[in-house]
Amino acid sequence: EMHYPVFWPAWYSLPSLHPIVRNLAPAIGATALGGILITRIPPGGEVKPHIDGGWHATFFNFKAYICLRGNPLCLNWCEDEPFNARAGDVFEFSNLKTHSVVNAGKTDRITAIVCFRTES
Repeated sequence: EMHYPVFWPAWYSLPSLHPIVRNLAPAIGATALGGILITRIPPGGEVKPHIDGGWHATFFNFKAYICLRGNPLCLNWCEDEPFNARAGDVFEFSNLKTHSVVNAGKTDRITAIVCFRTES
């Protein structure tokens, strides 16, 4: 069932993320803020190929991927295209396409995935 997310206590524990989210929203023409995920993939870890579904993935149609920690041996895949994210990189990512991650490096890969609703 569709609903709008609320600010959980974790939001207030991450003040460094606030200006990033607040600056991204007007830059992309966001009309609503959805979920925010902090993901960690340890060395040797992986996320198997998948497509996200459900109302959240489609209603909050703009995903900003913010690399907080990366390494040269961590490859993200979107369909058949690999890419490597470095700390500080921010880009749009479609989780409605097949995507996966393989971390062959020696450090964690940590990202913030911020979901927005845009009307375009």
